[in-house]
Amino acid sequence: MSIDILKVNISAEEAEELRLQSALTTLPEDGIYLLNVIDEAVSRGTVDKNDMISGQDMLIAIAEKLENEGHNPAVRAELVNKLRLTSYYATTRLVPVEIP
Repeated sequence: MSIDILKVNISAEEAEELRLQSALTTLPEDGIYLLNVIDEAVSRGTVDKNDMISGQDMLIAIAEKLENEGHNPAVRAELVNKLRLTSYYATTRLVPVEIP
């Protein structure tokens, strides 16, 4: 399975586990994968949870970029994908700092 928005390849077993979690939680598979990767990175210490921003902050940043650069179709498409990933857990989780 390929999670295109994240540009990663995972095993069939991992893909099946994601499908199961997605069915149980109604969250998208790529969003679940991203949450798991973030949690793992924080637990390893490779990402500091204090260097993260909330999903709500990310949505605000996306809106600002859309307002400023939304006329560009490529930027608009990128922001739509970021909105899809962020919207499912915007107010309950942290996402790595990457202002769009």
